Amino acid sequence: MKKILFIILFAYSPVFSQTVKISSAVFQYTPSVVAKKKVYSYCESIKLKPEGKLENYYRLEITVKNFSQKAAEGLLLKYSLRLFLKKGDKIYKDVSYLSEDIRISRLAPSSEKKIYVYNTDLSEQIRRLKNSGFEPAFLELEIAKEARKGDEALDLSFYTFPFSK
Repeated sequence: MKKILFIILFAYSPVFSQTVKISSAVFQYTPSVVAKKKVYSYCESIKLKPEGKLENYYRLEITVKNFSQKAAEGLLLKYSLRLFLKKGDKIYKDVSYLSEDIRISRLAPSSEKKIYVYNTDLSEQIRRLKNSGFEPAFLELEIAKEARKGDEALDLSFYTFPFSK
């Protein structure tokens, strides 16, 4: 009897209910965009050439998981990108330079989906910094699932990606 009561409480409690979550976000790179089939690899940091330009072409891979036993439909993910700038030993937080939405029409029960963002506008931001005296320290991704009726909390995630020379 105690087992049945525990299972019922566990299954119907909003504290234990699981929904759609953003499980990871990583940067990937490819050395060339000329090839017919681009091969992307994971990277630990965003590489810059000595003259300050990006060394590779980058994309962002976001993994979204549905922990529910029901399909999730009509999802909207909001994200923004922000540069943290460095001058000498000090690091400064800049204003978000890109803010966009990603729509997911359907996510099957107990599954995950990888979403790719190609437009990070990173090379333009690096170009603008060239003669400012500042250099990029790291990039921050802020991402959240749009709030819906019945959500218990807002699932806001932050991911950072360092730069290296």
